[in-house]
Amino acid sequence: MHITISLTRVEKLILAVSGIIALAIFLVTDPVVLSTDSNAYLRYADAISKFTVDPGVYSRQAGYPLLLVATLYPWILSVIPVLAVQAICAALIPLLIYKILRFVSPLVALCGAWLSIATLLPYHFQTFLFPDPMQVFLSILFCYAVVRYIFERNTKIMIGMFLVYLAISFFRPPFLLFYLLIAAVVAIAAWQDRKNLATYLKPFVALTLLVGGTHVFASALDTYLYKRIGVERKTLTGKMIFLNSFTRSTGVEGAFTDGDGKYTTILRKKLVSFFREAPAELRDTRTIGLAQKFDAYKSDPEKMVAAILDTRDNLMWGVLFNISENWFGNREGDQLFLQVALEQYWRHPKILWNVISMGFTYYLGIRACEGIGDYTCLFAPAFYPAVYENFGNPHYGIITGMRPHIFKLINPVILKKLIAPFTSFALKIWPRIYRVVLLIASFLTGVALLYAGYRALSRTGIQDLRSDMAVLFAVLGVFVFYSVPMFMLTDPQFRYVIAGALFLVMSGTIALRILITGLLDFSRTIIVLTKGSAL
Repeated sequence: MHITISLTRVEKLILAVSGIIALAIFLVTDPVVLSTDSNAYLRYADAISKFTVDPGVYSRQAGYPLLLVATLYPWILSVIPVLAVQAICAALIPLLIYKILRFVSPLVALCGAWLSIATLLPYHFQTFLFPDPMQVFLSILFCYAVVRYIFERNTKIMIGMFLVYLAISFFRPPFLLFYLLIAAVVAIAAWQDRKNLATYLKPFVALTLLVGGTHVFASALDTYLYKRIGVERKTLTGKMIFLNSFTRSTGVEGAFTDGDGKYTTILRKKLVSFFREAPAELRDTRTIGLAQKFDAYKSDPEKMVAAILDTRDNLMWGVLFNISENWFGNREGDQLFLQVALEQYWRHPKILWNVISMGFTYYLGIRACEGIGDYTCLFAPAFYPAVYENFGNPHYGIITGMRPHIFKLINPVILKKLIAPFTSFALKIWPRIYRVVLLIASFLTGVALLYAGYRALSRTGIQDLRSDMAVLFAVLGVFVFYSVPMFMLTDPQFRYVIAGALFLVMSGTIALRILITGLLDFSRTIIVLTKGSAL
């Protein structure tokens, strides 16, 4: 079968500009490594290449390690191939945005594509040795597949939609929820074409079974590999659900106090037993990560536990994590933390409100996830820093190939003089551009939704807005299924918000078109009424 890919002149221009930016970043910057986090994925990839598992990286998902294996990292010990793949994906994001918005109008598509390039959002994490770059790309690609299916409704596009879904579902478990969006668009298409119901349902069911079977097989293989080395497969789900219920409960009266629910009481009792009965080396405040001020409570376990549960922040969540790993037992502890989290949400709805409201304010750009100093491009100019040369475990970490060989031909001093001034300028101006764009996009999207709601409830209807609203709801659907699980299960960080920002750039441009169209219609109505009254 012969497959051809044709691009218009506009698409070629967008891809060329985007490609130049991605290539420049690839050539003159170092990879960004997140300490032991990045190293964990390298270790996971090494384990896959040997058809075994590494129990020390149980909390990581297989998606990114599989990409590392596909780019031959375990054998060549170079991350240049995976960085090249990430650069290509970053370059393609503005083109995908253009193609998504092209279903609205050519002008909207141009605005969205060039705006995404101007904000540097597609390239922000292309140098990360972490799943984020691929998650962003795959989420945008999934959105494109969904939008195409809405308008074209053929089996080939459905297959593509499921394949992208299968890929991204191995990066983070919450992305499995994207299936609900697939089910929704297929159900709507089938309902509108009920005479050909089988045309939609047969491939949908077959592809659902294929994706489900793949995950069942992967889970069975994982279980087999752990049994083969005789190690328990640990789990982290309960602790992650517990995270925000704990850290966002500060100021909520009665939360996590003595007697505040069955499972919270059990947790307190287990913590007290730890400080009374655990070996001294496990109870040592330095071992579990407690600050020195907690030494004053060593002689009174009850007060120690009360002080810990009154200090509800990320560091204290880490302390509880360490205690659970060393004393509760992994699965028992994880189950208890899940039960406590759900109990706290049920008994104190304000905690759930805090998590949801704060999550949306972060993802909509209303609130900064971190200090403004952290809203940076995180491009590290390649100055040959020793830290990268020694990164990672000697057996699993990066041994060679941290950067393209072009750097061996460039004097580091010259490179520093060329890159440092631009980097300094970019890091100062970029956060301001990003925050303003995101706030405007969020505001316009909200107003457009209110306007569409008014049109739907009034006699005017929204027939002339159907195409625009279909794309807008698809974009917002992916945004919601991406962002809500992320801010429910993780602490808001800028690198998590980045994909949401790209979706808001798209929704903002669509919203602007809807509002301008509405204003023009209103102006025409006023003109007609004015002429009528004059007559």
